[in-house]
Amino acid sequence: MKKRDIILDFTPLLDIVLTMIFFFVMFCNTDSESYKQKAEQAQKQIEQAKTEQEQAQLAQQQADRLLAEIAESNSRTAANIVGINSFSTGRNVVMKLIMNDSGWEIALTVNGTEQTIEQGDSQQIFERLRQALEQNGHNSDDTILCEFVYDGSKGGSAAAYREIYGALEKMQSEYDHFFFSLLECSQITEGDVRK
Repeated sequence: MKKRDIILDFTPLLDIVLTMIFFFVMFCNTDSESYKQKAEQAQKQIEQAKTEQEQAQLAQQQADRLLAEIAESNSRTAANIVGINSFSTGRNVVMKLIMNDSGWEIALTVNGTEQTIEQGDSQQIFERLRQALEQNGHNSDDTILCEFVYDGSKGGSAAAYREIYGALEKMQSEYDHFFFSLLECSQITEGDVRK
């Protein structure tokens, strides 16, 4: 037998293998691009969810703060109503400057209870007034309406006025809802006073 040379030509097979590799690489690349886009979209959704969560927390904090302000407003309104009611029934704080031969004194009425504050400087008057308010159940959160009545035409009343006014200003700095009015009665005659 004769030997024949067999020539194997792998070119077509190589073409097929290269074609398959080409398509594999191409599809792998498009799949990775697709997965990359999906990952980017997922990242954006996560960031958006975090932003929405932060906004929700801020909204919750604002709502809590508003509720606290409303609660305080309601209690403040109630305290104001009590203060106005006390004023309308004559149970507010009334300070009358009384000038006498030995100087002056203050006739103090708190919730219908009368007492006297002796002459002194503004700090002493402030301490005595604060003590009188505390004895009658007032605290720094209450709404307190005070009338200061004096006759400016009497001798020595200007010095007394300065001391008492200083004490009233100190009361306002310590009691946030302490309000006072000044009534100078030198021009009021007995016919002007309602009984």
